[in-house]
Amino acid sequence: THSLLEQMDANRYTSVSPVHLFSLLLGAAIHDVGHPGTNNDFQMRSYSQKALMYNDTSILENYHASLAFRLIVGEKGDSDLNF
Repeated sequence: THSLLEQMDANRYTSVSPVHLFSLLLGAAIHDVGHPGTNNDFQMRSYSQKALMYNDTSILENYHASLAFRLIVGEKGDSDLNF
């Protein structure tokens, strides 16, 4: 993603705020964090813990987002980050 932004010369787009650029980079960084090497269909058909937790709805997408935020804020939400 960073390389793509560099090739696009993203700095020339004045309507793109730093928050939007940060969001894009963060999304790219967490996109497949913790990926188990299988797909949603496999998760659902094997009745995996992830499939049961996310009720067969966007299983791995929900898992990636959940894991990323747990890594950022800590398991108990005790991070010193200021949101």
